[in-house]
Amino acid sequence: MRLLLSTLVVILLSPWKKSKRVNDSVRYDGFNHWMLPTSSRPQCGLCNALATNICEKCEVESAQHCETLKHRLNELLMVFNQTQFDYKQRVSRRVRRQLDLACGEHLSSTEVDQMLESKSQEVFYRQVNPISFAGQMALEDATSRHNEILQLEQSIGELNEIFRDMYELVHSQNEVVDHIASNVEAATEFTKNAKIQVTRAVTYKKSAQRKKCIITLISIALLLIVFLVGMMLILHWMPVSRVQQ
Repeated sequence: MRLLLSTLVVILLSPWKKSKRVNDSVRYDGFNHWMLPTSSRPQCGLCNALATNICEKCEVESAQHCETLKHRLNELLMVFNQTQFDYKQRVSRRVRRQLDLACGEHLSSTEVDQMLESKSQEVFYRQVNPISFAGQMALEDATSRHNEILQLEQSIGELNEIFRDMYELVHSQNEVVDHIASNVEAATEFTKNAKIQVTRAVTYKKSAQRKKCIITLISIALLLIVFLVGMMLILHWMPVSRVQQ
């Protein structure tokens, strides 16, 4: 039973770990690719491509990992429940036959199931047929089978808790992946908008510099014109003044 529990946990954890590595890679690539030069950008963990944007393939496969893990979890639960039911039925029939042999009691399947489900040891303190050594052995075997059922029920309860925790973990992991993907998309959109704004700012700055140069040249030209006009007026009035004197 411990081997079965360990095997199921390993089977469930192996794809989740792979999905977690993929999600971490996607998260790292999404938030940091625009901050690094092309030669040093991280590579996608699945497609080995430069992370210039969110790798849609990685995002889809990450979601598929979560969905696959959910389906596998449900399938394992169904298989384990069916196996538990079949095993309990077989043990119930065997206990009924052994009690019939050891104690001479003809019990129905319902009565045996009730005694087993009650977890009572009353069934094993019944008077054993003294003429049958095989009956004594059968009773001991029935006792061990009953203890096995009790241990099985305890193990099933523990495994049910593991499955419940695993399902919640997978569900929360899926939500984390969706949240990370939405954050990365938002960051990418903000980066694009910032790039557009920076381009516009550079264009406006160049335009302002050109206008400033044009205004400066016009101002210098006006000053030269005013200066020349003033000089011409001065030169024109100076001879007139001398003649009058």
